[in-house]
Parts: sequence; C-alpha cells; structure tokens
Amino acid sequence: MKSGDYEAACQAFEQSLALHLTPGVLLNLALSEQQLGREAKALEHFEHVASLLEPKDERHSLALAKIRELQERAAKETSATPPASERREGPPPPTAARAVTAPDGDAPDKTVPQAMAARPPSGGAPSGWAFVLAGAGATALGVSAVTGVVAVSMKNDALDHCQAKLCDRHGLEAADGARWYGAVSTGALIGGLLSMGAASYFFFRRESGTANEVAVGVSSSPGQTQLVVLGSL
Repeated sequence: MKSGDYEAACQAFEQSLALHLTPGVLLNLALSEQQLGREAKALEHFEHVASLLEPKDERHSLALAKIRELQERAAKETSATPPASERREGPPPPTAARAVTAPDGDAPDKTVPQAMAARPPSGGAPSGWAFVLAGAGATALGVSAVTGVVAVSMKNDALDHCQAKLCDRHGLEAADGARWYGAVSTGALIGGLLSMGAASYFFFRRESGTANEVAVGVSSSPGQTQLVVLGSL
C-alpha cells in the first residue's frame, strides 16, 4: 500500500479479512479500493467500518468523513450526467492526485498518495476457494491416515489367523478388510494431495479479468479417486 501497489494490497487485505475481520484491515481495504476508483465498494467498506467502531475512535470519524465524501461525489456525478442523447463515448478523465490522511494503529500511514488515474476493476483471486480446498485436503489426509492405521491393524490380524497361505474364516475377512481399507487410504491420500495442490494454486493465483465460479468435490472409493472441478477458472 505504501508503494502504491493497491491491487496487491487489496488482495492481501481480503485474505486477511477472510481469516479474521478487524476494523483496521477493513479500513485499509476501503482506502485501497478508493485509490483504484472502486468507489461503490469503498463506500460499502467504510459504512461497515463505521458500524464496527465506537464513535470516540478516530478511525470512526475518518470512515464517516469518507462516507460523506463519496456520497457527495456520487450525488454530483448523478446531477452532472447528461441525457443519453448527449453522451459521448470515450475514456473517463483521469482522477486528480490528492492525499488521504489516516490515524495511527492498524490503519494505514498518515499520508497515502492517491493513484494518478483510477484503474478499472478486475477480478480478484478467489481466496475463499483456497481455504475450502485446503480444508477438504486436510480432511482427506486425515481419512487416509485413519484408514491406513485400520488397514495395517486388519492385516496383522489376518496374519495371526493364516498359516502357510491357509486362512480360517476370520483371517479371510480380515484380509479382505485390510485390502479395502488400504485402497480407501491410498485414494484419500491422492485426493488430499490434489486438493492441497489446487489450494496452493488459488492462494498464489494472480488476478484475472473474469469472475470465477467453481464447485469442487473429492470422491474416493477402492481403486479410484476423483477430484471434480465444475465451472471456469
């Protein structure tokens, strides 16, 4: 944020908020969104900040000032918008540079330079899917560990009931169970590793210009494991 890379700052703040919502981080995100010209999103975040803080908190006053500023600008733009018949196509004029002040603490630096020109919004990395996939991967690895232990236990049980490749009924059932649990353990391990790999992709994926809608599922059965991804990446 200090270096003026507000796109990267927004991504970092959004990932932080996905883990734990704090007013300071939310205020940082709102200020960064404003720098990028995403004033509707910035206004929403400033209103949220104001609802979380006590009136005596100086960040509450900053949020209220930003809300008034954005609302007044939106009202001016609405009143200055010409009729459709008089509108001309063309790029919007650049936003004038200005400084924004913020209090100390977990809010940004005292002076944050305004971006020289507002950049159009682009799709952000869907960090939520990274956490979903990481959770699914951790669950699958846990299932793999548990079923692996069960498979080893049943295999040892089968060996106790088998002599020279001849097994009684209990030994045969234990051997079949060991094979089944072993296959499930292997499948869950593969599924967990695939999920963790996909989670890493979403964690480090750079922004793209399109929104992402993805549904992910892991299906495991003896001898077969599937990672199903539906949607567009």
